[in-house]
Amino acid sequence: MNREILTTNSTANQGGERLRALLVVACVIFINVIDVTILNVAIPTIQRDLGASDAAIQWLVAGYGGMFGIFLITGGRLGDIFGYRRVLNIGVILFVLTSLVCGLATDPVMLVVARLAQGAAAAMMVPQVQSIIQLLYPPRERVTVLGVFGVLGGAAAVGGPLIGGLLIEADLFGLGWRMIFLVNLPFGLLLLYGTMKYLPARRSPLSPRLDVRGTILVTLAFVSILVPLIEGRDLGWPAWVLLLLAVSPVLVIYCVRYSHRRMAFDGSSLLVPGLFSEPAFARGILLGACFQATMVGTLFVLTLAMQNGLAMSAGQVGIAHAPFAVGVAAGLGVLARMVLPRLGPFVIVIGAFIMGSALSIIAWEIRAGIDLLASYVVTMAIMGLGCGMILGSITPIALSEIDTDYAGAASGTLRSLQEFGGASGVAVIGGVFLSVGIPGMAATWREAFTWSTAITLSVLLIIALVALTIRRDLQVFESD
Repeated sequence: MNREILTTNSTANQGGERLRALLVVACVIFINVIDVTILNVAIPTIQRDLGASDAAIQWLVAGYGGMFGIFLITGGRLGDIFGYRRVLNIGVILFVLTSLVCGLATDPVMLVVARLAQGAAAAMMVPQVQSIIQLLYPPRERVTVLGVFGVLGGAAAVGGPLIGGLLIEADLFGLGWRMIFLVNLPFGLLLLYGTMKYLPARRSPLSPRLDVRGTILVTLAFVSILVPLIEGRDLGWPAWVLLLLAVSPVLVIYCVRYSHRRMAFDGSSLLVPGLFSEPAFARGILLGACFQATMVGTLFVLTLAMQNGLAMSAGQVGIAHAPFAVGVAAGLGVLARMVLPRLGPFVIVIGAFIMGSALSIIAWEIRAGIDLLASYVVTMAIMGLGCGMILGSITPIALSEIDTDYAGAASGTLRSLQEFGGASGVAVIGGVFLSVGIPGMAATWREAFTWSTAITLSVLLIIALVALTIRRDLQVFESD
């Protein structure tokens, strides 16, 4: 019989039992972050091995984030309805199975479909972590726990590219890039054992309802935007692609109208339209989506530029990317939190300037054909610092004026649209990059990165300008 950890107002099962439960849910965060960051260094190898098209490699990155974002809110509600541990276990099982299919993929279509399913499985796992933390810890202790999770996520972000590069170069059992997916199997099975033994079997007492129709509509809107952006160039922009892109605004408008009606009917809409009437939240959503587009899109093309344009190995690219994650952690966990109450939205402006300056230097180095790894270690760390300052400011600003009754809906919506922004960045920035780069011609890949950097710098300028329109009297800017 499975042991059940009681709620935080009970002292019977605290201590070592609670710590083991914390370690289990921490592994969920670690595995998800690792799986996002580990793939980038393997993309050129996968493309060569499977003969994947440019669109296919974009789907590998954008598809995971897009599916994760679409089903994130629904995954959280499934936990409320059916129980957090049960849904987490189902998510882990699906994650392991989809990782196995990714590792055994024999063609690009099989790999892309499995990767999309893997993103949906992650969306079932991750939301349960926050819910379980609320069961295990009282409010004052949650801050410390979430801080530990932030450090753990940073460590995973650093380790992902390094582990990916090492696994590819080690070529264990002759499996090459496949090991970046197959390594999830033993860890996933251990995680499943831990969830069954140490996590509470609880669900929400509020009996929330699923918004199946809303989820379908959001998925259709996502497809109508992302499919044309990724597939259009490879297919030569056929009529059906243009028609699908033209329909996307209609689907978005219909989603909004449906959400209003569903909220008025039973209050269980997937998206809560009233949140967007709060100026700070609306600006935070825009900033979050734009920032994720720049960061995810830039990291995607940077990997290709380093390997195809500078002939760096997967291991070298992994080493070059690790300082970026360290910089993000420093900017997110230290600088942003320290200076946000004093400088307010100017933290975002400063972060955009730092990120843009470092990226410009990296673009110059790549265009000049400089393959000195040490130089990229420094500039990537500085770029990560700027990214962390932006990222660490967006969420507090976006949620600063939100009623606590809607805190879960607001944070879920913010995270979902950030993921969609990242997917769009891979589609747009990656599309421009791939349209310039020519296989076998290193100089074209270096030039392509210059063009993609120009787009990123333009979006960073928009981010800075939007940040300057944020009110200075928000509660999050008040010093203690």
